[in-house]
Amino acid sequence: MEKGYMALVYTGTKRDGTATEQIHQIQESVQEPGLDEERNEIRRKEIKLVDYLLRDVGQNTSRVVKADIKGARRAELLYEVVEKKDRQALVRIRLLTGRHHQIRVQFANAGLPLLGDARYGTEESREYSAEKGYGNICLCAFSLSFYHPATGKRMDFQLEELPWIKNN
Repeated sequence: MEKGYMALVYTGTKRDGTATEQIHQIQESVQEPGLDEERNEIRRKEIKLVDYLLRDVGQNTSRVVKADIKGARRAELLYEVVEKKDRQALVRIRLLTGRHHQIRVQFANAGLPLLGDARYGTEESREYSAEKGYGNICLCAFSLSFYHPATGKRMDFQLEELPWIKNN
C-alpha cells in the first residue's frame, strides 16, 4: 500500500541552510526532470529528511532527538515542492517510515511548520495561518494505491481538490 500526502508549509523569512533555504532556492519544482515509467508521471526533485523522533504518550506529542536517546526511532520522508507562493509552499510527501506526528514534527524541525498547526507551529506560522484563514492543519493523504487482494489489479485513488485550496 502506498499513500501520498500533500501539505502547505510556512516558509517565512528564516534562511539558515536548512530545508527553508532549500525551498527558497527552488524556483521551479522540476529540477531534474525524468519519466517514472511505472507511474507514467514526471519525476521531480525530492528532498530527504531524516531525524530521530521520541514520542511522549502522556502529552500526545513527538520531538526530534539525538539517535542515541533511549526510545528514539528513525524517521524518514521525501518531499518535493509543487508550488511556492508568498510565504507558503505546497509540498508532496512520501513517508518512508510511519511515526507519530512524523510529518508535522519533521517539517517543524526543518523550519517549515505546517500551516494551521497549533501544536508544532511557530508563533509566526500560527499568526500567518490565522491571517490566511487556515484554521485546521493543512495536511492530508491525497492519494492511495494498493493491489486488490483478489484480482491483483493496482487500485489508485486520488483527491480531486485539496481541502484547504478552495478557501485561499
